[in-house]
Amino acid sequence: MANEQHLEILNQGVAAWNRWRRENPEIKPDLSAANLVSTNLRKVNFRACNLYKVNLSYTDLIDADLRGANLCSSSLQRAYLCMANVQAANLSRADLSLARARVAAAALSAIQKGIRRVRRPYEPRCAG
Repeated sequence: MANEQHLEILNQGVAAWNRWRRENPEIKPDLSAANLVSTNLRKVNFRACNLYKVNLSYTDLIDADLRGANLCSSSLQRAYLCMANVQAANLSRADLSLARARVAAAALSAIQKGIRRVRRPYEPRCAG
């Protein structure tokens, strides 16, 4: 289960979360099994976070830092991952299906090749 304090900080917004991460670099956040469906997490710092079984379906993760995050068994259905950094992220058993399947393939390919950022293959630039 997610650490309630970490979840409360995230619920204050991405700016508050990222500030807390900068101020507490020694803490490895645990958001496991949290329900974050349809959340705007653009530019969030989830580096090395425990996101095991987190529901991130329909979530805006544009330009998110997911390096080294544990996304094992998480749901990323229709998540918007344009320019997300997934280097060394654990995506085993993660659900990257449906309309964003091409994003999943690009992300997995990037991990294998050590590429830092992934662009959606059908959209050359991120909106907004």
